[in-house]
Amino acid sequence: MFTNTSLANREVCVVSGINGYQNNISPLRFCVSDIKALREVLIDLQIGAFKAANVLLMTDDSTGIDRSTGRNTVAKLERLSRCIQTGDPFIFVHAGRGINREQKSFPLAINSDSRSTRMLEKSTVLLEMVSEILSEIRASQTLTIIDACRNDPSSGRGDQDNALTSPNSPVESGWSKQEQPRPNPQRQPRCMQYRGAGL
Repeated sequence: MFTNTSLANREVCVVSGINGYQNNISPLRFCVSDIKALREVLIDLQIGAFKAANVLLMTDDSTGIDRSTGRNTVAKLERLSRCIQTGDPFIFVHAGRGINREQKSFPLAINSDSRSTRMLEKSTVLLEMVSEILSEIRASQTLTIIDACRNDPSSGRGDQDNALTSPNSPVESGWSKQEQPRPNPQRQPRCMQYRGAGL
């Protein structure tokens, strides 16, 4: 549990990792171990030097408010938006599956239901909602890292591309149309992991 006093003038981080999903969504293997390793780096006095109490871990094998459901994620971020003081740096990291439907991006929660956009909106966290909540946090600096797979998450369909952006769509960057590099279809990643591991 965190309070205004315990979080005052300190770096705060929420790290969320999900391997196992409900509702016929294929599991992953390394997200939870990667997130736990990241937490250890952040609280290492020689590296991150975050206070352990301020690096909040959410996983599919956690219990209570620390379990990575859509509702728990929103509740934790909303509570932090009220507790973090001006000048406190804030980091949010999510590792797991992601899906894009009707031009909306969803980092999937444990209990996400991907049968339709409406079901996704009821059972997961829309990326726009995460951005909206984070914009309310009065942190001096905010860093958001979404490490989300780009595969179709339905069980048994893990090899089908479900790109968060189309591999052939123009990249929003400083490239002019003439300079824009052409995507190499042989090198399109299916899943981005901290370890570079596949499914």
